[in-house]
Amino acid sequence: FSRLMAIALLNFADDKGFFILNIPVIRGALFPFEEDSTNVRGAIQDLSRIGYLRTGKSGDGKDIGHIVNFSKHQRIDKPQASKLEGLEVEWTVFQEHSKNTPGAFPVGMERNGMERKGKGSFSAEAEEIYKAYPLKVAPDKAKAAIEKALKRVEFPVLLEAVQAYAAARKGQDPAFTKQPQGWFNDSRWLDDRATWEPKQQSGKPAPKINGFTADYHSEQRITNDDGSF
Repeated sequence: FSRLMAIALLNFADDKGFFILNIPVIRGALFPFEEDSTNVRGAIQDLSRIGYLRTGKSGDGKDIGHIVNFSKHQRIDKPQASKLEGLEVEWTVFQEHSKNTPGAFPVGMERNGMERKGKGSFSAEAEEIYKAYPLKVAPDKAKAAIEKALKRVEFPVLLEAVQAYAAARKGQDPAFTKQPQGWFNDSRWLDDRATWEPKQQSGKPAPKINGFTADYHSEQRITNDDGSF
């Protein structure tokens, strides 16, 4: 598995070999059918030990990975500048989280690769998906529904669907946007996406009452010439 990880990271990293070291995101992007993050974390540790990559934390708190001899393994014809290369990073050997490691996730709090910090906290995947959802209400219930949804659908697939739904609802009346808890519990990412778009006016002429056109988009009352209704 560590050999597979070494190859997969060549495509995951930027053109200078740097990448954000987020275990759940790496698992979702590279090994979406893995049940949890254990193998991914172990492979990162193996590759760090043998010097294939180095890991550390930047000044702003980001976990960073870097494939040390990236250019020897991957040839980039037109390399793009790296946003991570210029960061000041304190490089250390990657340590697998354990019960006794400061800041490690408590035993029993990792589920399907989604590390949780304790009661009331949610995985990085759930937080990112909730952030992308167009309606922010009942966050704890919404994120709990997202966690359940992630048992049925892979993170990249669900995130892309949420982003598409948010794009479809942009600029629309939020009253007609689905509540997030129900959207995820009902597997609405499987909907026909055409139904997410705002409904167009039918183009049918408004009905007439006593020869006058009824305007249902205002609260004005229709009167006859003599002032009667």
